[in-house]
Amino acid sequence: TYSELYPNPSSSNFNIDIEGAQNTSVNIVMYSANGSRVSDKKHNLQKGKNTINTDVTSLAQGIYVVKIINNSNGNVATKKFIKR
Repeated sequence: TYSELYPNPSSSNFNIDIEGAQNTSVNIVMYSANGSRVSDKKHNLQKGKNTINTDVTSLAQGIYVVKIINNSNGNVATKKFIKR
């Protein structure tokens, strides 16, 4: 279960808290405002609370869409992220 993306906005990194019912993996995919994919990283999760840290220092300032894709059941959570 996805819980939160923070801090938002940020200039260096953000965290995503995910509560896992079982061991699984997720892909964190980021898209720029024009729809270009700028990042796609797979993360293995353990059962329980997981915090994923994502470095965004190389991204230009702007608005991004972050998709959290659960690889075991296909569920997708979508959030907006602002890079300052």
